Amino acid sequence: MSVWKELFERKDGVCYFKLMLPVLEAAIKAYDKSSNVDSFYYNDKEYWLDKATRVGLQNLANCSTGNMSLVLGSEIIELPVDKVKEFLA
Repeated sequence: MSVWKELFERKDGVCYFKLMLPVLEAAIKAYDKSSNVDSFYYNDKEYWLDKATRVGLQNLANCSTGNMSLVLGSEIIELPVDKVKEFLA
């Protein structure tokens, strides 16, 4: 435990972790909103859905059978529920 304490504290007693926490939180939030997290490909085009939309679609897909209509960009596509779940996984 003392190794961690030495890594995170400066000589004046200021904890590096406390200083870095807001920076790390901002970086995580920005990454979570990026296309690296919430994107998928359909017909060789990349689409991005925000977290709230993804959660809503997942809930709808869990209650649905057959096909679902999705709005992707300027297109409305109809896909089997299993394919929608695959995109959102």
